[in-house]
Amino acid sequence: MKQAVHSGEVNVGLIKKQIKLMNIAAELCEVVTGKKKGRLKNSDITLFDSTGLALQDVVLAYRAYRKALKNGEGQVLSLF
Repeated sequence: MKQAVHSGEVNVGLIKKQIKLMNIAAELCEVVTGKKKGRLKNSDITLFDSTGLALQDVVLAYRAYRKALKNGEGQVLSLF
């Protein structure tokens, strides 16, 4: 989260006082690993701030996708 707070979408929201650090409930890795819940209600907002390496983004997206499928959410994607 340190990098996201320093630059990117989260930083902009903090500077403009649209959000506060206390509004950030979890990081993607905490949701993917089951340490924290994702959205708890429909009014919750999800923001993905991609400030890492592209490889990290791909791995996290894949893990989130697989977990969603396992939980009966989302749909199977086929590129071909």
